[in-house]
Amino acid sequence: MTTKTDPFTTAENPLGAVKGFWSTVTAAGLRDFNPGARASTGATQDNVSMWRLSDYTFGADHTSQIIVGVLGNGDWPGAAVRLSSAGGGQGYIAYVRKEINAISLYKLTAGTVGIAGNYLVNYGSLTLASGDTVELNVSGTTLTTNHNGTTLGTYTDNSYTTGQPGVAYEDGNVNASVITSWTGVDAVGGVNIPALVSYLNRRRRCC
Repeated sequence: MTTKTDPFTTAENPLGAVKGFWSTVTAAGLRDFNPGARASTGATQDNVSMWRLSDYTFGADHTSQIIVGVLGNGDWPGAAVRLSSAGGGQGYIAYVRKEINAISLYKLTAGTVGIAGNYLVNYGSLTLASGDTVELNVSGTTLTTNHNGTTLGTYTDNSYTTGQPGVAYEDGNVNASVITSWTGVDAVGGVNIPALVSYLNRRRRCC
């Protein structure tokens, strides 16, 4: 099991510009406001970034977890899994929606999640606050959404079978919500590309 984290303490626009850990999935990625990740530009929807493949390739089954800071009505921070830039951007996103006290699971297709009500499943009647943990897990075709350690429910979808975990932000208001940290967990270990290259180079020198 491998874990990757980012506490968003280095100013980056977009994410990955400084540390190199992130790759933009949709036309607009996220940026680090130091601290806290948000949308790159105001009024741009579906800002999505994934953990960079050149740093670490996650297996198909993994978890994406965010801790939220300030939550503004109309701005949706999100945890995302099986992200890919294919077709303009695809994957699954659990968006935190303060204005309706819900966490909604969306499918990102061609770089957009569509209209606000176009979710796969909506988990409502929640109490959402700064410091909350939101987690999206994918295993096989099952997507499990958790809020502060409590499972809200599962949903089955077989549209995407591979991809990287990451973060998302739908900016529908004033770019006010904040993701204060992110953690990605690989269920089986994935492939650490830099470590693999280093190992092969050592083998080549010694044998």
